[in-house]
Amino acid sequence: MRIWMEALHRSHKRSALGVWLLVAVALSSCGNQTPSASTTPVEPFWQSADSAQDVLDKEELARIEEAIAQFGGKINSVLMMRNGQLIYEQYFHQTSADTPYRVYSVSKSILSALVGIAIQEGYLSGTDQRIAELLPKRFEGRSEPELKQLTVEHLLTMTGGLQAIDPIISEWYRSRSWVDFVLDQPVLAEPGTRFDYNTGLTHLLSAVLTEAAGVSTKELADRHLFGPMQIENYVWEKDAEGYYVGGTALSMTTRDMAKFGYLYLNRGRWEGEPLIPEEWIEQSLTPRPASPDYGYLFWLEELEDSSERKLQTYEANGYGGQHIRIVPALGAVIVVTSNPSVSPANADRLIDEYLVPALAEHPPKVLKPVRRLAQWPAPQMITAWADRWL
Repeated sequence: MRIWMEALHRSHKRSALGVWLLVAVALSSCGNQTPSASTTPVEPFWQSADSAQDVLDKEELARIEEAIAQFGGKINSVLMMRNGQLIYEQYFHQTSADTPYRVYSVSKSILSALVGIAIQEGYLSGTDQRIAELLPKRFEGRSEPELKQLTVEHLLTMTGGLQAIDPIISEWYRSRSWVDFVLDQPVLAEPGTRFDYNTGLTHLLSAVLTEAAGVSTKELADRHLFGPMQIENYVWEKDAEGYYVGGTALSMTTRDMAKFGYLYLNRGRWEGEPLIPEEWIEQSLTPRPASPDYGYLFWLEELEDSSERKLQTYEANGYGGQHIRIVPALGAVIVVTSNPSVSPANADRLIDEYLVPALAEHPPKVLKPVRRLAQWPAPQMITAWADRWL
């Protein structure tokens, strides 16, 4: 199939180029940037898929690899699954299927899954449960009525009404209590009325899960999510109080990221067993009035071709070009990891213009996103991230 795509460049990424260059200078020691693809033998889970050699023809493969080459040293890995078949997998820069990558805010979507599991297991009563009830000691002496209105729902939808910690994230890192620091921020809006992307809210969720379940967020994941899926090669860092960081600081392999995407594609079922309630999947992918492009810590994106036909997609999206894209209509999961130490990888452009069309039976001539993903962070936020997590 011959596919011709219209070039697309997102203006918010153009404006962020200078910021990325600052990071590149600070992290120039990250290593060789010349692409050198490597493949890894398929492990037993992936071997369960039938051969998919006919899914992508030579022309499509050539287009994909040409697009990856355009991004030079930016892309670390690309993996595509369709209908349970692993049909494309490439690694670059001396990495492999065994390499855990920092996935940054992809962690938020995993936290969303853990909240659904916690409700199913009875650790939480529901999304309307108040945070003050779950973390009572943290609310002692706090008089702001808006704080006492905070619920699990508000944290999941980034509508907590608190000033985001992301622009001052270096101060957050240096604080003695990351939980208290989040709650100490000024109230800007009544909870539920305004979307403000705030990594602090997801760290509150990690603390909530820990206190409600009586085990760490990591142990909860190992018991009910990662364990059943045999996700073992990962690293999750903690704050000074021992809470696993909610919303970032998780490293995973590309294949394990694909497993997580495949779980959502299958409506929460893994090898026939339900790990996440299907109702939770539905709720997680439903936009809210205050955040039409966002569900429960998942980004919602709609693609449109030249005939105005729409294709619904959703994804876990992390800083610097880390993506788990799920396209239900195509039975597809696409994973891209990128090197955040160089200029923007435009991984979403790679996905929208090349990878998704390659999987479509009747690929559109023009594929354009009509909903935007996350805004690029402020320079001081990127510098702090580089110091702490890279």
